[in-house]
Amino acid sequence: MEKKSRTSKHEARHEELASIALDLFAERGFFDTSIKTIAKKAGINPALIYYYYKDKADLFRAAIVQAVSVAHRQYLGLPLKSDDPLGRIHAWLEINVVLAQRMRSLVKIMLDYSSAAVRNREIDTAIREFYELERMILVESIRRGVSDGIFRPTDADQLATLISIHLDGVTVASSIREVFDMNLAIANLKALVGRYLGLDSSVWTAGSQEAASADTRKPAAKQTVERKKQVSRALMKRASR
Repeated sequence: MEKKSRTSKHEARHEELASIALDLFAERGFFDTSIKTIAKKAGINPALIYYYYKDKADLFRAAIVQAVSVAHRQYLGLPLKSDDPLGRIHAWLEINVVLAQRMRSLVKIMLDYSSAAVRNREIDTAIREFYELERMILVESIRRGVSDGIFRPTDADQLATLISIHLDGVTVASSIREVFDMNLAIANLKALVGRYLGLDSSVWTAGSQEAASADTRKPAAKQTVERKKQVSRALMKRASR
């Protein structure tokens, strides 16, 4: 029990430092954010950060992985039906609203890193895995909907890419525009996707309302809960490497 408690505290510290780093990297940029600054914000000695991370690049990678982990846990935490592709697409779009600030920080630090002259393989992998996760959720849902005859036949990979790019644009716009309605932007995206998939507005709205109320429903089946735990553990292990 004591060992388990120590492990939980260790993971909690990892998450805390990664979260603090994410906000500071987004605010100041990777190169202008020092380990000392992160440690001061966390209220710890800078040397302690090196106990958890080998260097600033490793912490930067962990900040990305941790942000992705939170988004994925939120998505897996919704008791969505496996045979509801419409609800699953809607849920992923809603996650971008619920976690708007975190997603803005994530996109900001990825943009900052993209302009760096020096590349880091682990950071590149973390960024690629974020988009692979998003693509997997969207492509699988679109293909399922087409297969079940809910959506009109379409290129799932191409549509998933368009949705992903649009989400990046919405996130960036919400960061740089003085007046921006994130909820309206996502609602408009839902309507566009719905029309593209051949759904009338009443069907899409019904699916949106169903997914939006998912957090008030009863927990999902036991196997879904177990899968959620497994994915969370895997992501946390990757973040603490």
